Amino acid sequence: MASDTTYSSFVITGEKLDRNNYPAWKFCIQNFFMGHDLWGLITSEDPKPKGDATSIEVREWNKRARQVIHYISITIQASMIGHIQDAKTPQEAWDSLRKVFESSTKARKLQLKQQLNEVKKGSQSVTDYILSIRTIIDQLGSIGVTVDDDDLIMVTLNGLGREYKPFETSIAVRDTYPSFQELIPLLVSEEMRLGSNASTSSSQDHAYFAGKGTAAGRGRGGGRGLGGRFGFGNQGRGQQQSIHIQ
Repeated sequence: MASDTTYSSFVITGEKLDRNNYPAWKFCIQNFFMGHDLWGLITSEDPKPKGDATSIEVREWNKRARQVIHYISITIQASMIGHIQDAKTPQEAWDSLRKVFESSTKARKLQLKQQLNEVKKGSQSVTDYILSIRTIIDQLGSIGVTVDDDDLIMVTLNGLGREYKPFETSIAVRDTYPSFQELIPLLVSEEMRLGSNASTSSSQDHAYFAGKGTAAGRGRGGGRGLGGRFGFGNQGRGQQQSIHIQ
């Protein structure tokens, strides 16, 4: 039999029910009711006494039933009270919320899965890109949806830009994929490598153009030497970039 101890909504579920946390709310409050011998009033395993039941037994059941409805009411947002205010039994209150939120949860799940499939790195840093993926994963988790690690890796790789194609290929040809946690530092290292290559290329171009101005004043022989260096250097950079992009 449940005690007369009162509990706050925070103690029962941590957070009040909203449109994004129904699975978590359901898990918390269900375990609370089970731990206080009240879950049977929702599942009808503890039905209202009938027939030869004494008035004391009926009164005690009604008291516990109102207690369950009270606990439900203080763990949901005030704007949701309308969904349960006409409920005459705990089961009616529970079923009313279940019908509303299981339907909206399905729509939310589809929306978040689409966001996850379409997430792109773009101009973000790798850190911000991973954070945007984690945010969607956390939102899916809050409605009871988990994403397999292999699927998470594919989503992450598919959202990278063209400059990461060689990195993506190097991961794809492995006998076994790294875990998502192992992939993150690999991506960060690749980002640093790409940034270093870009800085080196920029420095080389700057040095070339500075040298070109000097060589132009030295006459024909200097020009030939410069032209040779330019032709080789430009071809080398072009080939490396082409291979890298593919």
